[in-house]
Amino acid sequence: MQKLWVYNLNKTIYKGNVNFDFLFFALSKKISIIFYLPIILFYKFLSLFRIIDKKRYIEKFYSFMVFFDDKNFLVEDFWKKY
Repeated sequence: MQKLWVYNLNKTIYKGNVNFDFLFFALSKKISIIFYLPIILFYKFLSLFRIIDKKRYIEKFYSFMVFFDDKNFLVEDFWKKY
């Protein structure tokens, strides 16, 4: 599997916050992720106060993906909608 990092610093590729939009999209597919929100908020807090770096925060943010069997389908479905 090949990884691709895309930086959209000036919001020309995607208007909005793709991280939170994807999270809410995933919530619409599997509501049980809502119980994972406190963990995400905790790591956001740590990131804001620079206790952890942004890379570590993003890793924790997207760790809710373990709840999905077909991750590729979820991502493709998200980009079709947005």
